[in-house]
Amino acid sequence: MLHGRMLRYLDEAARRGSIRKAAAHLNVASSAINRQILALERELGAPLFERMPRRLRLTAAGELVIAHVRSTLKGYDRLAAELSALKGIQRGRVSMATTFGLAMGPIRPAVSDFLDQHRGVQVEVRALVADAIPNAVLSGEVDLGLSYNLAPDPNLRSQVSLLVPVVVVVAPGHPLAEHHTVRLADIVAYPMILPMLGMTIRDILNRAFTEQGISYRPEVETNSVEMIKLLVATPPRLTVLNPMDAIAEQQRGELVFLNLADRQIRPQSLQIITRQKGPTDFVANLFIEKLRISLTSQVDQLPTPKTSF
Repeated sequence: MLHGRMLRYLDEAARRGSIRKAAAHLNVASSAINRQILALERELGAPLFERMPRRLRLTAAGELVIAHVRSTLKGYDRLAAELSALKGIQRGRVSMATTFGLAMGPIRPAVSDFLDQHRGVQVEVRALVADAIPNAVLSGEVDLGLSYNLAPDPNLRSQVSLLVPVVVVVAPGHPLAEHHTVRLADIVAYPMILPMLGMTIRDILNRAFTEQGISYRPEVETNSVEMIKLLVATPPRLTVLNPMDAIAEQQRGELVFLNLADRQIRPQSLQIITRQKGPTDFVANLFIEKLRISLTSQVDQLPTPKTSF
């Protein structure tokens, strides 16, 4: 690729906010990267980075250049993958951003199957807070994003959308375990282990309790889904979760899902998003299809919401 080395240098320096870190990742001398950046800045007549005491920050000109750089690099990777496919060789790379909860469980079967079927392909999964996922897709840092309740954006395209219920999660020995469907008023009688305020499920729950005038006080609040599941494994504790975060434990019989009948608790939309403009390469399309099949199968096994009005 023409000037490919310079483009890689720029991309890594921008991603890592440091020439030294970029050099360490690329296994080259820091001076080599610095020379390339300085040469390009002279050629363009504008600084690309603001040199701060501890990091680099892109200037306005740098933002424009790095968007072009990433588009060019992705175009080259797409071309290389397509040329290899013509030779019958599986290779390429796909990157995605998703939430910590989805990365810890629901997407693992899809990633594993995909790698088994396409052994020459590299998959990058970034676990981010939900609010950062659309920007990671828009900036070109990743090919696709997977998250819940994403706000509409004309620059993003929803490739897959699935409705996922919100459920109460208890251990098999919990007094409510045989009830199948419960209400918010039923669960406040038990010690609650809940996600922290600011997390999607907790915000939904908080609004619903407020609308019904129900006072509640969680025993534990945490942003760790793993801690929530560990604590709920001991009755009579319970939680309210997105079931995709605990589907592995539910399938093993370690946890039980109960429907919530309150009208304020609506299913969440689980979406796979890509940039609106520009074609998605065939490797990313293959991966999206694998995710769609796997996630649809998992959602189909979840409790069917029975909402009461």
